[in-house]
Amino acid sequence: MALITYGLCALVALLCAWLLLTAWQRHGLRLLLWSGLCFAGFTLNNVLLVLDKVVYPGGVARKMTVYFRKPGDAQFSREVVEGAPSGRFDATVPGLSVQAPSLEYHVVLLDDNGASVAAAGSLGQPLSVGVARTPSPVYKRGWFWGVVGGVAAAGAIATGLALGLPRGSSAPVTVNPQ
Repeated sequence: MALITYGLCALVALLCAWLLLTAWQRHGLRLLLWSGLCFAGFTLNNVLLVLDKVVYPGGVARKMTVYFRKPGDAQFSREVVEGAPSGRFDATVPGLSVQAPSLEYHVVLLDDNGASVAAAGSLGQPLSVGVARTPSPVYKRGWFWGVVGGVAAAGAIATGLALGLPRGSSAPVTVNPQ
């Protein structure tokens, strides 16, 4: 449909340019010359529009590839995502790849033919985003489990003594003052 519309516009503009320029040759009016040249420009514009929109519709990003790595890693991992109809791209980097102090990445947008439309960063000079180190919770620290183990051991010993000693028995105690 687009080819028909743009093609007809180009043909009509060409016909108008030809009619105006032939009238200028017969009558010699400058207005006819400039009008004919204007429609010749419209013809050229419509032909270029047909070439741009119909023959090669490239230039519209359809896929996004995100390359990412931890600093110091030799190779990049990649995530390829399709674009939404609105033109938006959403990619998710796996959590294990996101570690302090930073994440290196670069992005490439591709059209339908796989040609690069746009890029941010490169393999040689990736972009970087800082990653804050999150403090580990108390229960993941060694000293916490040492204290818990000590308390549990003390509780087990106290329970063992409380249950192991005979009840109601008395033992004579002699105190000798000197």
